[in-house]
Amino acid sequence: MKKKWTILISLVILVIAVLAVQILSNSGSNDKSTIAIPKNAVVYTDEESVAMLRDEGQYAMTDLVRQEVYLVDGELNADFWFDEGVKQNQIDSARSFVITRFVLRSGEGAFLGAGPYIDIIKNKEITWETVSCRIYAGDEQASYEVYNDKGQLINP
Repeated sequence: MKKKWTILISLVILVIAVLAVQILSNSGSNDKSTIAIPKNAVVYTDEESVAMLRDEGQYAMTDLVRQEVYLVDGELNADFWFDEGVKQNQIDSARSFVITRFVLRSGEGAFLGAGPYIDIIKNKEITWETVSCRIYAGDEQASYEVYNDKGQLINP
């Protein structure tokens, strides 16, 4: 019985140590590209869609590190984080994806009911007035655009 408790306590200590190392390694980061998603946001990010965006055969955002899609106060937010050395064509691909998928509510595969974030497009109960697109290359913001529901760029 003592042996089981010893093993269990050792596992708990190991898990706590791993978590502490991960938290400490992230807390020292000077990453300016971290955006805190508001608590009242509805998050739609899904790993299958992110994997499709990274796929070289589809959207070819191979340097995509992280991607978030969330809705808050009538604004759909699509945020992309790329490695520092990302090529311009991947940034353009992210921007184009946001315009076609979220601003125009269409895009590749939409008519077939396929592709990244298609569930948001197909669900007519999910609505927004504006779409915000933030793209980061390393720690630097490479692009920030806000579109209205008519597809017009509304930020300077």
